[in-house]
Amino acid sequence: IVDVVFTALTYYLVGYGISFGEPSTPFMGKGCFPADGGYDEVASGMRYSRYVFQMAFAATSTTIVSGAVAMRLKFFVYVLYSLIAVVFYSFVAHWTLADDGFLKTMGVHDFAGGASVHVFGGINGLVATLFLGPRTGRFDG
Repeated sequence: IVDVVFTALTYYLVGYGISFGEPSTPFMGKGCFPADGGYDEVASGMRYSRYVFQMAFAATSTTIVSGAVAMRLKFFVYVLYSLIAVVFYSFVAHWTLADDGFLKTMGVHDFAGGASVHVFGGINGLVATLFLGPRTGRFDG
């Protein structure tokens, strides 16, 4: 639960603007810091609903790693990782999900977060397990 709370806060303050902020470049969004809809009811409702939907993707990309590093990291270190990972995920999300993201303009199609969420989380989990090594005492018999 703490992971999702920190993910939601980080994605609200920084991540959504990098992912879908206007104006934007093919590399990143440059606006919507934080993901505020302003005073227009329809525009703010659309932005907040998109924020919640995309925040769930960002949380999933970070929580994939929690299973890979279970019992091998201190809690504070994992929370710090999840804060940093949400920011990096935001760039990947912009590249594949935003209308002007450079991968999307090259023809990449991200079906249900397969590229931006699961590949990003899986690679992070692999790198973390390579750095941490095996769980000590787990398979000693």
